[in-house]
Amino acid sequence: MGADVSAVASAAGMSKAALQAELAHDKDLGYDKKSKRLLYACESLLVNGTAAAASVKAHSHSHRRSLRASSALPGDPDPADTSLAFQLHSRPGASKIILLDFDGHITTGKVWNSAFTGGSTITTPPYSTDADPAFSNTELLNIIAIWRAVAEDFAAFDVDVTTEDRDPATNAPWNLSGRGIRAAIGGSSNDWYGAGAGGVAYVNVFGNTNYEPAFVFPAQLGSGTAKYVWEATSHELGHNMGLSHDGTSTAGYYSCHNGWAPIMGVGYYQPLSQWSKGEYADAKTTQDDLAIIASKVGYRADDHGDSAATATALAGPGAPTTGNIERTGDVDWFTFNAAAGTASLTLALAPAYGGQARSNVDVRVQVFPACSYVPLATWDPSTGLFAGTQSTTLPAQGTYYVTVQGVGQGADASTGYSNYGSLGEYKLSVSYTAASAGYVSAACAPFPPAPPPPSPKPPPPRICSAKGAPCTANINCCSNNCKLQKGVRLCA
Repeated sequence: MGADVSAVASAAGMSKAALQAELAHDKDLGYDKKSKRLLYACESLLVNGTAAAASVKAHSHSHRRSLRASSALPGDPDPADTSLAFQLHSRPGASKIILLDFDGHITTGKVWNSAFTGGSTITTPPYSTDADPAFSNTELLNIIAIWRAVAEDFAAFDVDVTTEDRDPATNAPWNLSGRGIRAAIGGSSNDWYGAGAGGVAYVNVFGNTNYEPAFVFPAQLGSGTAKYVWEATSHELGHNMGLSHDGTSTAGYYSCHNGWAPIMGVGYYQPLSQWSKGEYADAKTTQDDLAIIASKVGYRADDHGDSAATATALAGPGAPTTGNIERTGDVDWFTFNAAAGTASLTLALAPAYGGQARSNVDVRVQVFPACSYVPLATWDPSTGLFAGTQSTTLPAQGTYYVTVQGVGQGADASTGYSNYGSLGEYKLSVSYTAASAGYVSAACAPFPPAPPPPSPKPPPPRICSAKGAPCTANINCCSNNCKLQKGVRLCA
């Protein structure tokens, strides 16, 4: 790299010192001499035991596209109609795009071609879990599931994760220049890359189509196992956004503790994987993943108020509403008027697929009475994620509030995690007996009450001199009188 190291570091969005440290520590970080860009060849993302699946035949397939497919609603099951597999959008109309390309892709005239194939075309075959050239129902369901999991990883951001390879507004192929990235998901790393890897991607190239796509190789991922593919896909897209590996002082990739793993480590074997800023024990990288991604695509706007005064009114008993924890520390507030009695609350997160969790958000749910910050009920299990139905007793007719917030688990960095990456979608409904007709909630002080102003600090004690002591100014003397006496200034 030589004299180019500073320019290469700048292009990757890191300091020269950080780049040198990463190169010394991470064997999967490489340097493309022709483009003078960094790229990750994620050989440690390879899942062992899949060599037999290295050769993947191209699918012969056809599918129709509509102008716009509906998103899967938060908390609802995946679309069961497999004809939607190539029409999925997580946030239709968003200005930024993440394209998951499962149906085969031709890469030509890109940096990949000049750097790895001598200018020859790279043909990525469609996603497959077997040698059959036709998409099976299972493969289509896997595609939907992978899309849903990657969409959950990016749910906090103002970006449309889509499987539709044409812009619905124009019916022309997406123009991703300045606005998006593509992941080509198919085939084997042995097809052209020449080594075992779960995926390869250039660093910090969002919107720069010369460096597209990020490649994800299902043949090296348990023959296309959905969980492995969605973890690897978000990981490679993270590199495109400018993220480095989350490792430790002894390992290039951090894989787990107590059910949690960072997306930029290895999330294959844990139920919860999240974006990270290196808060776990012995973290080698302390990149602020969320800030870096947000610098490329921006956050979604907050969807619900963050206080009782701005709470979203529930539509009625049992009526579902959806929400999204978009920022670390976000608290979504909801309100309803109810009679005394039982209230049952149901919360649904992104559903599991094949027994594998896909939600990124660990939530705490609380119920408050009006004019109080003491909760009637709190649900936040010590292990796992809260979802399902719980009940509490409403003591009297009145106005009540429900809060949903992303939280962490445990205080020990080696066994727990903070609320940093607890972001994602949910669906909430509350069943209760409505308050009597015409009920008007009683006025109360601001809730939660504002803390009292701090007491003023006492003035510092005055240090002064008694009568007859030497002085230079009146303030030196307790009498405030410094006089010249026989050629010497003394306190009078």
